[in-house]
Amino acid sequence: MQTEVPTTDNRWLALDVFRALAVLWMIQGHTFTALLGASDAFGQVYRLLHGLTAPMFLCGAGLAYGIVHFNPRKSVAPGRMLRRALLLLVLGTILQLPAASIASIVQRRDYLISTSQPGALQLVAACLVLAELLRGLTGGMRRAFGVATAVAALLTAFVAPWIWQLRLSSQFVLGSWLDGHNGAQFPCLPWVSFFLLGASISAFGGTSLWRDPRRVPWIGFAGCCVSALCYWQFLSGQRLASVYGEHAFWLTNPMYVAFRAGLVLAWLALLHLAAPLVARTLAAWPGLARVVAGLSRHSLVAYVVHLALLYGLPMLRDLHGSQPYELYECSLACAFVLLVSVMSVLYWDRLRASVVSLQRPAPRDEAHPSPLA
Repeated sequence: MQTEVPTTDNRWLALDVFRALAVLWMIQGHTFTALLGASDAFGQVYRLLHGLTAPMFLCGAGLAYGIVHFNPRKSVAPGRMLRRALLLLVLGTILQLPAASIASIVQRRDYLISTSQPGALQLVAACLVLAELLRGLTGGMRRAFGVATAVAALLTAFVAPWIWQLRLSSQFVLGSWLDGHNGAQFPCLPWVSFFLLGASISAFGGTSLWRDPRRVPWIGFAGCCVSALCYWQFLSGQRLASVYGEHAFWLTNPMYVAFRAGLVLAWLALLHLAAPLVARTLAAWPGLARVVAGLSRHSLVAYVVHLALLYGLPMLRDLHGSQPYELYECSLACAFVLLVSVMSVLYWDRLRASVVSLQRPAPRDEAHPSPLA
């Protein structure tokens, strides 16, 4: 097993660290949200930063998608992403099953809605299917795909408030995939915009994206400018009410989507600029390098494990305690969840490496894995 994060032309160190930090920050946020109870002790900055974890995951998954598919050194088997999407859909649905019998889930509309509405994994599955559709429509041409995903990202962000106002989730069960009125945290609109943005950037840049020292800093600078412009408009009282009327600003407004997307790109660019320092640190701490590589490559494992620890498996959910923790208790619980999640990723990485070595004895330099690999 590798002892340091790859820094070859076939991997992007900043993206590896970006995705690993998103996993750790997600676990901390979910643990405190689940166990600490309602609290405003951490303030708006804390909530804003945790509001960036999902955009980071989605943008990182989109970047990885483009890198995998437009890497001239690596061919992707037909249907691989569709199989990945099916796996994510099934896993996401299982994780949110209520503690009830299958008959009850089918018979009760509220159970059926909560089971079929999109969570994080189902959202990524939808993003993969959409990206595969766009790649097929553009004939697999890199620049055409980049244009198509950029247009789709803008379109989905722009129409999200109007779709939200239609309240389609109250008209049919699968309407929860389009709006969050029935409690869906990740309806496709506007969340797919972050994935499509990442896919568009990596399609235009390909594997040369991070090798050109000028590209990523300029992308980060552009993202920072977009975020600053949106924030300035927000402070000036702009809510786009003249375009959309009254709408769920914090859930659908394109200005808020652009604000978060800009911050995500700026953070990625900052990590890219710090890559030499990060590389030296990881070379000096091989254990830390294994953690970063494992979390980046197998974020799905960490996602499933930490949810099982926090909320239990569907058949055991009624055993989950409801008494809020004190802050120090929550911190201890968070440390435990982080430890178990990281150990699970490292064990999975070792197990997977053993299986791969048995099946394919010749070593190879892996490109970035598929989203949520």
